[in-house]
Amino acid sequence: MTKSQVIFAVGRGQYSFDSLYVRAVEGKTDIKVLPGAPDCIEGLADLRGELVPVCDLNKKFNTGVPSPEDYAMIFVNTADGCLGCIADKVIEIGAITEDLEIELPYLIRRDTTEYIAEIVSHKGNLVTAINQDKILNSDEKAALDKVLNKAKQKAEKDAEKQAAKEAEKQAKEAEKQAAKEAKEAEKQAAKEAKEAEKQAAKEAKEAEKQAAKAAKEAEKKAAKAAAGDSKKASK
Repeated sequence: MTKSQVIFAVGRGQYSFDSLYVRAVEGKTDIKVLPGAPDCIEGLADLRGELVPVCDLNKKFNTGVPSPEDYAMIFVNTADGCLGCIADKVIEIGAITEDLEIELPYLIRRDTTEYIAEIVSHKGNLVTAINQDKILNSDEKAALDKVLNKAKQKAEKDAEKQAAKEAEKQAKEAEKQAAKEAKEAEKQAAKEAKEAEKQAAKEAKEAEKQAAKAAKEAEKKAAKAAAGDSKKASK
């Protein structure tokens, strides 16, 4: 019977994850440092918008060898969520025959090596199959949870402060805009009042002119009528 595995190198050894639990295989990834995390945890990596803790397998397996600059990042789904694992390189994704499983020696059956699921022989090499749920021991998980909760609280607090800052900024902008609009409205009202005053003065002048004309016409009529009466009287 065979099963698909992602086989990778860490230090001088070869290891594997069950392909069913491998979420993604990436190259070198930006990692945000996570202060106070366990020694094997390098920080947090962004996997398609999700912040995922990253474990350096060279540190976890105590290989005594630092991870290379061009490391491979293997994201695996665990019972506690996704975990990024730094490996030296990915060797292959292929099938391993379960019939070639080798019984674990008594000496490596310890609390510190609970992550070892089995050892199999593959293409002339011994491959250590890793139980992804046990890469981190209970103490490391507890320490990581504590740090992540603290980081989450800080992020929430920072987000709250940023939201308050944005709200204050928007309020100031709104106040500024309202003052600007009020000034524009006042300016427009003054302009309209001036136009109305000008129009009223024009209309008053026109009315005065019309009244003067009417008065002159009336005066002319009155003079003509008086002249007519005078002629009649002289006859």
